[in-house]
Amino acid sequence: DNIETKTPQRVYLNGKDSSYRVQKNIELALSNGVIPSITITISNKNIETLPKLLEWILSKKLLFSLNFYKGSELVDTNKITEGMLKTFEVIKQNPPKQSLLNSLLDMTNLSQPHLRSCSMGQNYLIFDTQGEIAQCPMTLNHPITNLDSPSILADIQNKNNPLQNSSVDKIDECKECQWRYWCGGGCSVINSGEKSPYCDVYKRLFPEILRLEGERLGTQIKGFGVA
Repeated sequence: DNIETKTPQRVYLNGKDSSYRVQKNIELALSNGVIPSITITISNKNIETLPKLLEWILSKKLLFSLNFYKGSELVDTNKITEGMLKTFEVIKQNPPKQSLLNSLLDMTNLSQPHLRSCSMGQNYLIFDTQGEIAQCPMTLNHPITNLDSPSILADIQNKNNPLQNSSVDKIDECKECQWRYWCGGGCSVINSGEKSPYCDVYKRLFPEILRLEGERLGTQIKGFGVA
């Protein structure tokens, strides 16, 4: 089946959807014994077609992860949640072999507790082809140093850098949340020291992911306040 979307997010210069070519390249890889891992970026615009896409991915037995769009667009949490729940129903019908605890919900990880959603600012940097160094792929337009600097390490450790990726325990709105060590506070680039705009989505879907993983394993996952 063709997996083109109604509202393509990655198009050619002529505006034509590129998803058909991506699909063909995936099938070409599979025919040559290469099993790719698929990363899907979810937004308000494409969430309605996600169940169909996951159905195709599961039919091909591909590894996958679901991530949320991170930009200026206002998050429609109800729409995202509804689309994700429909997608979970598709996964329930054809569960993959991979764990679902760290692949279904953006930068969250239910397999182990953590204070941050990613390692940005801790042990992670981005280099571009010009030698510019940034804290994250999303901040390449605002590098913090470059390979010509005589003090690269000091530049990186500078407390005045725009992104510090603080512990979730330092976010006031997160301190009492039972899920804080599993979401890690979400993406620091879009949170700006506050709770994630996807917070309500996380809280609604975490219990569903635990149930889904429990069904996949044929057991019940406990310890998160989920029966």
